[in-house]
Amino acid sequence: MIQNNILLIFLALVLTAFIVYFQYFYKKISKSKFIYLLSFLRFIAIFSLLLLLINPKIEQRSVKNIKPKLLIAVDNSSSIKHIKQDSLLKHLVNGIRSNNKINKKFDIEFYAFASQLEMQKPLILQEIKQIFIMLLVS
Repeated sequence: MIQNNILLIFLALVLTAFIVYFQYFYKKISKSKFIYLLSFLRFIAIFSLLLLLINPKIEQRSVKNIKPKLLIAVDNSSSIKHIKQDSLLKHLVNGIRSNNKINKKFDIEFYAFASQLEMQKPLILQEIKQIFIMLLVS
């Protein structure tokens, strides 16, 4: 399809040049600078009309690299502090955040869960046992 349009545009260019040559330069004795200007304007006008009749379609492809999301769920309940793994958890989360290889490949989102799932805020690890309180109340 593209080769067909290129061929048609080339034929329109040749046809327009042929028409302008016969209208302005074939068997003409006087050739002033004004004739060259008029012939150029006629060439542009006829070529534009033929180009509109051909109606070439220009396809544009855009490539956008979108990093996949890497969702990391972190246990933010008080049980992590109870088993004395809070410093290891903080170290792991900070290690993942500062790793350049992972950050280049993925869009990292941290989620903390304790009594409910929420976007990661700084690790508190002192989430009161709301689950047990909610069970006692109900």
